[in-house]
Amino acid sequence: MSTQQSDVYPAQATESSTDWRTQRRAQKEARRAERRALRRSSPLGGWIGGATLIVVGLAFLARNALGWEWTNRWWALFLLIPAITALSSAWVMSHSDEPHVRQAAYGALFGGSFLLILAGALFFEIGWQLIWPFFLIGIGVSILLGRSLSARASS
Repeated sequence: MSTQQSDVYPAQATESSTDWRTQRRAQKEARRAERRALRRSSPLGGWIGGATLIVVGLAFLARNALGWEWTNRWWALFLLIPAITALSSAWVMSHSDEPHVRQAAYGALFGGSFLLILAGALFFEIGWQLIWPFFLIGIGVSILLGRSLSARASS
């Protein structure tokens, strides 16, 4: 390779990689701004974490004041934090004007419901023979909702 060609290639590579990096940064910033706007527009906002801690605190208060014995199951209450967060995200996304965001709400709804049922089953020591059919029902409903949404979006 001649020295003239080797001098041209590094400059072109640097220029194209800079353009790519700049474009990538701009895309990341746009996605971050969209997520921030969605969080700020949420009617629930920071109330989710506070409400979850109140529920957990009330459960501990009931244990101490009423003598409920669940010392081996207290950790199941902490599954409520992601469950309530997912359910509130589903609520916010379901009110979006964009169809792809509304479709994503069903995933959050399913995930939050799954965690909520799991937390209840573990906390109240409900046998799995009563719980696993709910998961099958939830998967079936999710599939049906997904098909009806895709049919509605294509028409």
